[in-house]
Amino acid sequence: MFWSFTLPTLLTTFLLLLVDSSSGVCLPCQTPARRATSWDLSISSRAVNTPKITNPTDKTVWTIGSDTVATWDTHDVQKGTNPKGTLFLGHLENGSDDEHLDMQRPLASNFLLRQGYVNFTCPNVAEGQRYIVVLVGDSGNRSPEFKIRK
Repeated sequence: MFWSFTLPTLLTTFLLLLVDSSSGVCLPCQTPARRATSWDLSISSRAVNTPKITNPTDKTVWTIGSDTVATWDTHDVQKGTNPKGTLFLGHLENGSDDEHLDMQRPLASNFLLRQGYVNFTCPNVAEGQRYIVVLVGDSGNRSPEFKIRK
């Protein structure tokens, strides 16, 4: 059987072989049989911030117009990831998975996630008992349901 190779075909084949043996290849394009490299390990060890909200809790009651604080656990907040956060207020309704986040008016924004807390004024919203806050940095994290009263 006779194979005919052109210069572009040979160069492409050579480059593919070279890339496959190097550490800078695209992870989704790799075959499962290939051994992990230091590049693979550095990619897989990149963190996403999902700090657990510690306040408000399911026993929390906020008062409209009062100074309020939200807190979260910072032991998993990684350097090298998005250091800034935004806090949104939302509410839950029976029969719906929607968090009804008020994206137009965040409770707080542009604060450091490593700080572990943020102060703000409780907004003037309807009284209710199925409110939540969602902390967004690299990833969103939702609080337990809590109450807001006048």
